[in-house]
Formats: sequence, structure tokens, C-alpha cells
Amino acid sequence: MDENAKTSKEEKKAKRSNFLNRIGTIVLGTTISLIVTIVAAQILERNHRAKDRRLSALMVMSNIESYARILESAHEYMERADTVSAWLLNLPLNKVDSLDQNSLLSLMDELMYIPLIIYDKTTEGIFSDDIETWKNMGNFLFIDNVGKCFSDMRTIEKEWTAFSEEMDAARDAILYHPEQYSGSSWCSKYLNDKVFRQILRDFHNRRCWLFNQIEKIRYYNYLNMVAIGITEQELYDFIEMREKEIKVDREKPDDNFYTPRINPDSITTIRVPYHALTTVKRLN
Repeated sequence: MDENAKTSKEEKKAKRSNFLNRIGTIVLGTTISLIVTIVAAQILERNHRAKDRRLSALMVMSNIESYARILESAHEYMERADTVSAWLLNLPLNKVDSLDQNSLLSLMDELMYIPLIIYDKTTEGIFSDDIETWKNMGNFLFIDNVGKCFSDMRTIEKEWTAFSEEMDAARDAILYHPEQYSGSSWCSKYLNDKVFRQILRDFHNRRCWLFNQIEKIRYYNYLNMVAIGITEQELYDFIEMREKEIKVDREKPDDNFYTPRINPDSITTIRVPYHALTTVKRLN
């Protein structure tokens, strides 16, 4: 009897132990499964954030490179403007009126309408909104370089706008008050004016300054690529993808509104450049 009771107790103890072992195994398995799930989710989230940061970095750097290309276009204009302004400054003032005035005015028009350099601040706003994320990454080199680029881009736009406004003021002063300036032709009035001549002299320095700004921005942007681990080719491919135009059955508007156009409704109506139109009115 005692032996049967003892055996029964041992069996109950064994069953309890097996039950607890199964419970432990289930709990352990569930715990491991949860840990694996959480770790996997964190890895996926980290990878997702890394891709987002990479995309954000590409957007920032492509914006900087696109701005450098705008500056390159302006620099191409400045190269010709520098040559033209130097030629005009070397003209003997007493010979200006004897030269072909239409040709001279065409050259002056090239200088008087300086192309705009507009800095799109949208990407800078996106970067600034995400600045805490970049700080948490600890990539302060990237943050510093991007900040320098954006600061330089704002300065360039400000300086270039001031230069353009100086030209506009000098041009309009003579255009609207020609009687106050010496010279019997428009060209001689412009070339006899000290303020206008000084602006023409500035074209050379502005051209050199612009070239230096392009080099500096691209240098900092190259450091950005190294800091993030993005190649130049990746950046250029990304820019090309962003600049692809959507094909539509509509003609793109012409940005060059100074170009004379023929009115399709009248073969006798021609819209001429602003300066030429004003000149015709003044001379008449």
C-alpha cells in the first residue's frame, strides 16, 4: 500500500514537472519569438530610416548641384558679358556716335538684362525640419557642409540681385531722363556715364567671383558625398531622374520674353525687346 502511494506521488510529481517544463518551453519559445520579431522590426525600421535619410541626402545634394549648374549658366553669360563690356569700355568716346547704333544697342542690351539667379529654398526647409534626425545620426560633417552650402547660396543670390539692381538703376536713370546725360545718342549717353562705366568694369570681377563660388559649393558638396557614402554618378543619376520632364501635349512657354515675336493674328504686329521699344518711343 505504501509503495503504491509512493509510486502515485512520484507519477504526479513527474507529470507536474513535465507540465511545468512544457509551460517553460512554450514561454521560452514565445519570448524568443517576440524578441526575434522585435529585433527584426527594429532592423527593418532602421533600414527604412537609412533609406529615407539617403533619399533626403540625395535631395539636398541634388539641390546644391542644380544650383551650381544655374551658376554655371550665369557664368557663361558673364564670360561673354566680360568680353563685350571690355570692348565697349575701350571705344573712344568721341567715336561712339559715328558707329552703327543698332549694333551697339544690341550689345548693350546683352549687358543690361542680367539673368536671374534664384535659390529655391524648399529643400533647405525640408533639411532644417529634419535636422534633429541628422544630429541623432552623429554625422556633423554632413550637417556643417550642407549648412555652409545653403549659407553661400543665400549670399550668392543676395549679391547677384544687388548687382542686377545696380544695372537696372543705372540703365533706367538714363532711359527715363536722357536729357540729364551728355551725348547725342543712346550709346554715347550710356558710355559717358561714370556709374554705368563702373558697372561695366565690374563684369570681370563678378565673373571671377562667380567661378570661385561654383568651385566652393561643389567642393563642399563633394565632402557631403564622402560623408554619406554616395558616389558622384549616383548623384548625377538622381538629378537626371528628377529633371525628366513629363510628356504632355502642350508646348512649354518660352522663358526668353525679350525675344521679338510675331503676332499670329497680324503679320504687321511685332513685339520688340523692351529697350528697343522704349528707345523707339523716346527717339520719336
